[in-house]
Amino acid sequence: MVIARGNKRLPVTLNVHRQKSLSLLKKKYSKSESKLLCIALDMLVEQEKAGFEIPKLRE
Repeated sequence: MVIARGNKRLPVTLNVHRQKSLSLLKKKYSKSESKLLCIALDMLVEQEKAGFEIPKLRE
């Protein structure tokens, strides 16, 4: 998978579990993998703005 950054694209590698989960979400919601990742990032940003503590980010 590739994530665009400016005019460049950076390769992103997902482990098997994440790739399987992403495929299931893609099938369930009929969205592209990149769209799903954008939505997930938007949700993470909104949680951070709302003051939620996200322990996974602290690891």
